[in-house]
Amino acid sequence: MTFFQAFEKALLLVGDIEPDTEYNQNRNAPARQKVDPVTGLRQWKATCTDPSESNPKRSSVQVIFLADVAPIPHGAELISGTGLRVIELENMTLQPKVTGQGEFKTLGWTIRATGIKGDTSGAKQAPADPGAARPSTKAA
Repeated sequence: MTFFQAFEKALLLVGDIEPDTEYNQNRNAPARQKVDPVTGLRQWKATCTDPSESNPKRSSVQVIFLADVAPIPHGAELISGTGLRVIELENMTLQPKVTGQGEFKTLGWTIRATGIKGDTSGAKQAPADPGAARPSTKAA
């Protein structure tokens, strides 16, 4: 599914993209950022709004970004100081999930992406090879 098939009128980022942290009962413990078990990349989360969705309960969605560095939206804020920006997700996947409780269960989606179109922060670059900078230990 392409981005515009899922989000006909684009997607609005509300606020900042933040680390997706693991739950810990101990509030004093340092927060640990989640790592995707399949790709090994860090997880970042963002709250977004789908302007084409008429149901208010389904118009707010959470997007999980899989990247070593948090993606940075390139466009200007729609209203200064609000963090509200139009974004287009890259390499987006949708996975169905059950949301709600009891008799009020509905079909929802887990939305994942690797970045934002137009992002030049370096989030989409492959991580540096740590062995490339090390001098060779072989005798010449």
